[in-house]
Amino acid sequence: MLFDTAVIQERMATIAHIFREVQESLPVTVDWAHSPLDFQKYPELFRSIAYESASMQCALADIKQQHNLLHWLRFLDLHKAAHATQIYIGLGWALAQEHWPPEEFLVLCDGVDVAKVADGYGYYEGMFRRRKSILQQHQWSYANEVIIKHYDAGLGRSMWYAAQGNFDSAQQTIASFAINRQPDLWQGLGTAISYVGGCSADYLKHILHVAGPYGSTLVQGARSVVQSRKQSGLLSTDANLTLEIWSQG
Repeated sequence: MLFDTAVIQERMATIAHIFREVQESLPVTVDWAHSPLDFQKYPELFRSIAYESASMQCALADIKQQHNLLHWLRFLDLHKAAHATQIYIGLGWALAQEHWPPEEFLVLCDGVDVAKVADGYGYYEGMFRRRKSILQQHQWSYANEVIIKHYDAGLGRSMWYAAQGNFDSAQQTIASFAINRQPDLWQGLGTAISYVGGCSADYLKHILHVAGPYGSTLVQGARSVVQSRKQSGLLSTDANLTLEIWSQG
């Protein structure tokens, strides 16, 4: 069954544009006093992406120049009330880019949500190390099973973006993985679909139908997006609709 994915792809392009613009606006330096960023200029629907990108840049500056997370922790403290999820994910991006095992830095950070950092790590590898993470299906070597599950959720999120809204393509990619990894991949896929939005009601119903026994994990992913958006105050009618339709299934 064919569905129009033009709106989905347009939104993905907007997300990528915001991420790149922030990267270009904030050089990798620990001196951010001379690089102010107006987060309010970005559209509410995807403003959280600006915080995610800025978090990555801040973490990279700390890692490269000081081998700690001092400035990143200050950034987190300043914005965590509304944007903690995106800031943690941005740290995962930075650690993944630098090939740093998360445990090496995260032991320095009391109270950091390691699970969300792992999600960002998985997303990065799914997007930029596809041969290793998707084709070879290398499983993250980490002692904590919960952390591994969140890494796979991030991997699942990346599959929606890589498929550019083509559900059949994303579903086939998930199906190629070991059965024990598929629930977390489906949850990440649900998160991405809900966050990006742009799906018609019929498309959402089709996705839920094909998901079959994994429908409940789609709901978990969608629910996490709605909760995160409520926390940030950046609400989305698409996210609410997605959760409503999938919950009825």
